[in-house]
Amino acid sequence: MSNKPTKTRDELAALINEWLKSHPECGNMTGVAIAHIVRIADDRHNWHAAFTMADGAAVPAMALHIIGELSAKFDLA
Repeated sequence: MSNKPTKTRDELAALINEWLKSHPECGNMTGVAIAHIVRIADDRHNWHAAFTMADGAAVPAMALHIIGELSAKFDLA
């Protein structure tokens, strides 16, 4: 079992949105959805995020980096 602090979907989405504000390349993102995933090992993540884009473009690498950082720090409650 992981010892990471937990956050709700809403809390994780708020953290992600806050981080995205400081990255102009992520400005065309219109939403984020948090989904629970089955943890395959104690050191793995138990959630993933998906983004919607205003113009249908690919999700910027910075957004994926932010998800990696936050999922390493927090579990989904």
